[in-house]
Amino acid sequence: MNARVYRIAGAAAIATLLLGLVGCTAPGGGGGGGGSGGAANDNALANQPGDVPNQNATAAPPNANSADGMQGNVNASPPANMNASAGTGQPNANSDPTPPVNENGAVAPPNSNSSDNANSDDADNSNGSGTVTEQSVTIEPDDHPDGTELTGVSPLFELHTALDDNSIAGLFEVTASDDGQGLAPTGEQVFGHEDIPFFNDNRRLRIDFESPAREVSVLFGGGTFFETEIGRLQAYDVGDNLIAEYSTSPMGAGETEEMFIRRETFDIAWVVAYSEGGGSFGRLDALTVTVRTAP
Repeated sequence: MNARVYRIAGAAAIATLLLGLVGCTAPGGGGGGGGSGGAANDNALANQPGDVPNQNATAAPPNANSADGMQGNVNASPPANMNASAGTGQPNANSDPTPPVNENGAVAPPNSNSSDNANSDDADNSNGSGTVTEQSVTIEPDDHPDGTELTGVSPLFELHTALDDNSIAGLFEVTASDDGQGLAPTGEQVFGHEDIPFFNDNRRLRIDFESPAREVSVLFGGGTFFETEIGRLQAYDVGDNLIAEYSTSPMGAGETEEMFIRRETFDIAWVVAYSEGGGSFGRLDALTVTVRTAP
């Protein structure tokens, strides 16, 4: 009886020893109370399908700064730039698709040094070297005492008496002359020559310009009672070519009309004014000219 018990106990001890040896070589085995290899520990690199990832899993959920997060946040990359010139999403509060406009209504340049800004050297300047300036002058005989010589009354032109071929008659100076018969177009004085208060086809009023003119006007008045006269204003260029002419309708004594010539360019070098027909005692008054002063 006792010998049988001892044999059974010895066999059990041997079996236990063999099982221990087999457990040391089995995959996933561990010593010191280690569990089965099928259990997932806290530091597992990957979870089985259907498992819930634990707090220490390496594959963490998207954080607030994740570039690939399922839910974008205000700090998500790439950030929206408030001054971005182009965006792929909704325009931000400071986005303005229209170019800025300056105070002159032109599209503003990218920076203050742009060649297209308001201070550009190409801007028109009224004082620029290429700008043509002009001056208008009126000579009114009533502004001068009777008998005043008017040859050099203005630095812009000279007044002369001319013959019927328009050549200057040096002996007959242009004067401010009292009309004496109340036939002056304005006031009491008219242009005359040596105090003779009229001009005709044989004695003409000639104006020579220091710089070319583009506008000339003079008042004409009929000076012959019971007859009519015609006033003429003729303009010539620097080559003495007739380039424009004005003729009045027939005018009786005391009737007036403004004679004028207006050109597109400054090409009038000199003009003559006179009367013809009737008694040829036509009056000339209130001369106005517009001449070029620069360049």
